[in-house]
Order: sequence, then structure tokens, then C-alpha cells
Amino acid sequence: MQDYPKWTMPTTSAGRKIFLSHAAYDTIVAKVLRDILGRAGVGDVFLDADDLRPGDHWLPDIRSAIVDCAAIVTVLTPQFSTRPWMAAEWACFWAAEKPTYVLRLGVALADVFEPMRASIIGDLSSRSSMTAFLDAVATGNHDNYRLATALVERAAEARVEQAAADADAQLERLVTSPEEVPDDVILALIKAGREEDLSALHERSGEPRANITRQRLHRVAQALIRAGISSDLVLPLALSIDNSNYQRDAVIAVIKGGEPLPARQAFADELYGRLSIIARRRIVHAAQDIGMPLSEKWEGIRPFGD
Repeated sequence: MQDYPKWTMPTTSAGRKIFLSHAAYDTIVAKVLRDILGRAGVGDVFLDADDLRPGDHWLPDIRSAIVDCAAIVTVLTPQFSTRPWMAAEWACFWAAEKPTYVLRLGVALADVFEPMRASIIGDLSSRSSMTAFLDAVATGNHDNYRLATALVERAAEARVEQAAADADAQLERLVTSPEEVPDDVILALIKAGREEDLSALHERSGEPRANITRQRLHRVAQALIRAGISSDLVLPLALSIDNSNYQRDAVIAVIKGGEPLPARQAFADELYGRLSIIARRRIVHAAQDIGMPLSEKWEGIRPFGD
């Protein structure tokens, strides 16, 4: 565990301020940290989510806060790491030779930005690390171990809460957006364990704001199959697409996948009646290419190209 140099904050109001830097995604975690710092007796903490009012000129206000604050605490998460420009806030304090604390959460030490490694780096998932952090910035407090325990637990809960809220927002975007939704959104929902919501996407097509096109259903089905999601879960979505070419793509993707042979055959059989003759022939051709036998239902279908 890294030793934190003790920092006794100046007694002036401005000098006691800490600038709390974080990605917008991590606002809930940042608010937990602000609360714990306050309970530990640390002075003012500038948190843009609370300290900037709607309509404020945010850039001058942030610049002013950077000048006024005596130290910066950066909440370094995967979401922060994907926005390197946010490190500019940290760099301002580093260049001014003010204390810089980096508290990582879900980021390996080896993945910390190279310049940031010169900072005091803590682990927001470690009780001992957060105790040492609080001992450094709140030297007069004798309850830091208990507060560090609460910080670690509440930060973990906040991450779970934020991930669920973010997944809900991304799913709503997939349902309603009139613009093309990036594949990254679909992959993020799969990673978040929302496969069942995705497989039932077609059921939301009747909602007032829904914009669920066949192309969107096709992309979701392909993403689920590529991710190794059970073909049983993909089947209702594939049946709903009502486009022979898209359904052909789903069958070919499944039969080339790694599921047991009976599962792949069953998926192909379920979609057989929805497919055009050309689509069936292409599927037979794809099955022959990989040496996979289809069920008796497919007997007599000539492979495409013969």
C-alpha cells in the first residue's frame, strides 16, 4: 500500500477547498466521496454536479475553482479513462505543484495514465487504502477507519446503481432513437446482463415513442449470437424480424456458432417456414461448408450455387 504524505490544509477558506474531478457517469460515486470527506472534517469540496447551476458559464467557473482549490482528487474509473481530455483538470493542479490525489475504481494500476502515476494513487475498493487517504487529508479526524469502510461500501453500491441506471438509459435509447444506434450500445447492454431485454425488444415496438426497425432488430440479433447468447433466447427476436434475408443471416450465424448440434438444428427448423427458397438454399450451402447436417426438414433443398 502506498504511503500518503500528510497534507495539512491551509486555514483560509479558499485554501481548504478540494476540487473533485470525475466523469459525468460517476457523479453518484463523486457525491459519496464528497459526503465522506465532509464527515471527515475536510473543508469545501467543489463538485461540478452540485456547484454549477443551470445556465452558468461552466468553463470560467471551473477555471476559477481550479485556481481557488488547494488540491484535486480525481475519481479514476473506466468511464473517466475513455475521456483523456478530462485529465486536463488534474494537469492544472500538477503543473501548479498542488497536491494531486488519484482514487482508482475499476482501473488497474498499470492502466493509470503515465503522467498521473506521479500523483498519490489510492484504491477506492480498498479499506486500508482509503483509511490512509483520509488520514492524509483529514489529519485531525480519529474516525477515518469507519469512514473509509463506509466509503468503500457506498462507492461499490453507487457503481452498481449507476451501471443499472446507465443500462436503462441505453436500452431506452435503443428503443426510441430515430438515429442509428452504435453497436457499442448493444454490446454494453449485453455486457450489463440485459440479454433478456434485448431478446424481447420487438415486444416494445408498439410503444408511443418506439422506433424499432427491422434493421435494428437484425443488428441486435446478430450481436446476441456473436456474444454466444443461447439461440433459444434469440429465437423470438429472429422470428419477429419479418425479413427473409435477415432471418437467413440469423440462421447462418447460429449454425456456425458453438452450440450443440440439436440446438442449431432446432433454430434452423423454427425459421424454415419464414424463409424464401433462395434463403433456404444459402443456409444449406453454409451448412455444407462447415460439414453440419441439417434436419430432415431440409432434405431436397439444393445448396445455393448448384
